[in-house]
Amino acid sequence: MFSLGATGVGATQVATLNDAQPEDNQAFGRAVTVIPYRGKNVIAVSADNEIFVYFRATLEDGTDLYAETRQGK
Repeated sequence: MFSLGATGVGATQVATLNDAQPEDNQAFGRAVTVIPYRGKNVIAVSADNEIFVYFRATLEDGTDLYAETRQGK
């Protein structure tokens, strides 16, 4: 995933999103959107008959609520 700003798409990759349990011909990433939720943005990615939502929960002081938990390879 690349950043998007007023001047266009950034040249540096900022994140990689994936399905922890991918299936053949799933079409992961066929649509991507950003959705505001409680004052923060979350990313939704679609595949065939599935939607994946990505977010990071933080405490009020800015520290992560929990460590990385993805199980994908």
